[in-house]
Amino acid sequence: MVNKVLICGGDAVTTAFVRSCIQSDLRYNCTWFLPEDGSINAATVDALLSDTLFANRFVLDKSAAPTYADYEVLLIAPPADDADDATNIAWLQQILNAAMAAGFKGKVCLAFNNDYLPVYLAQHFSGLRPENIIGIGTLPESLIVKQLLSKRFRIEPRSITVNVYGITSNPFICWSQAQISGVPLQSFVDDDNAVFNADQLTAISQQSQSLAQSAHVIAEIRGLQLMLNALVLGRAIIAPVTHIEEITPTPSAISTPVLLGNNGITAFTIPAMTTAEEQQLAQIKAVVTQAIVAYTQR
Repeated sequence: MVNKVLICGGDAVTTAFVRSCIQSDLRYNCTWFLPEDGSINAATVDALLSDTLFANRFVLDKSAAPTYADYEVLLIAPPADDADDATNIAWLQQILNAAMAAGFKGKVCLAFNNDYLPVYLAQHFSGLRPENIIGIGTLPESLIVKQLLSKRFRIEPRSITVNVYGITSNPFICWSQAQISGVPLQSFVDDDNAVFNADQLTAISQQSQSLAQSAHVIAEIRGLQLMLNALVLGRAIIAPVTHIEEITPTPSAISTPVLLGNNGITAFTIPAMTTAEEQQLAQIKAVVTQAIVAYTQR
């Protein structure tokens, strides 16, 4: 296996992601799963296959019967833009059932909105180790906030550390952990700095919410690239992605910062938060656990 990724999805984000890989000529060896039932738009896939004429390092093929054991990563996304939750879960189970029966032993990367349930169910369907199942989670939201901070304060994005915790439908920016070149952002605010102040951070929070829809596709594409770079190219990152924190007795899958690399997820102790942030995270975890339990006990 050499950087091999099986793409299982047909929504607009998946299509845009593949197009960006072609344009950037990323070093991935991809196959697009194209089932014979027509659930994936074949014309779209064929058009992108033609576009690979302009790529030298990025490889794209298609297959109705992939050899799952040959792949390092399954990138699973909705089969179509209009797919509802039930359709997405059935699609996820169909792919994982076939993959596990064929001896797949790699990692699963999921690109669904509110992916805490798909992430949890992916482990249930596959039996893979929890650290090998990763959802994009609030990584796109974190990238949006980082760019807003960069633009507002004219600082290189690579000098900024900021994470959005939670789930897509209920995210929050963990300002207490944000850093500029290793210096806590809060220290600038506490010094009553004219540039970094509480009003500026509130404005960025509000702006990130307004951009959650318009800029989300671009942020998702960038997030998927970072995740695959980590999983197949070994370019490890620390990022808030959805991962399973606990299977029983209180099931939980949520986005908090983890180390993501060739070996999947490596969790670490979350740095100290404010009491308000801890309470907010606990409330979101309770909602996630309730949703997972309700679904699995149907």
